[in-house]
Amino acid sequence: MASQGNSGFFDDSDIEKILSEEKEQGWTLVLRNEKVEVWKKHDDDSPVNAIKGFLTFPGIPPADVIKMITDLKRRMEWDTIFTSIEILEDMEDHKIVYWRSKMPPGVSDRSLVQRVKHVRDDENNVHYIFSKAYEGTHPKMPDISGTVLADTLYSGIIIRSDPNQPDSTKLTMIFRTDFKGMLPTSLINLISEKGPKKWMESLTQHHKKNFKK
Repeated sequence: MASQGNSGFFDDSDIEKILSEEKEQGWTLVLRNEKVEVWKKHDDDSPVNAIKGFLTFPGIPPADVIKMITDLKRRMEWDTIFTSIEILEDMEDHKIVYWRSKMPPGVSDRSLVQRVKHVRDDENNVHYIFSKAYEGTHPKMPDISGTVLADTLYSGIIIRSDPNQPDSTKLTMIFRTDFKGMLPTSLINLISEKGPKKWMESLTQHHKKNFKK
């Protein structure tokens, strides 16, 4: 297992947690097709469901998937969930990032400020991307008037080569986001459940149009 040290914000327990959640039973199936599985889990300590997605990207190598996720300028070209992505601070071992998320008509957009870290496990050929809520107000945060500041309770991504097709990618995403405000919990959970499938479709389409074979 890769070691990411201890910066005070991220440590090896993040990897242990996401690997444990990936294997854990007791989730409820939401959607399954040949490229996407989406599962949900309710915990008594939060009304907001945790979401687990297993995504397959045939013909898209892990290096391309990693680039499309971690290159935030390119991310804005395909990730339709966000209308704005801005790096507020590039620290030694992680970035502090502002995200503005588009919500359904009649609902205020959501803002997120996160600490984001990319961890490489070269020994096992696995990549991890972790996001945690930033504490307080960052001095470089843009004007968020008209939006609601959401809370990232947990977010992690695992990226691997498909063992049966080395030039294809298997991705696991696990997250729990509280959109805050006056949104009904049922709507929050519905928006979250749709996220993995929407992600898979947008990333795949972008790769088809913009990456040479």
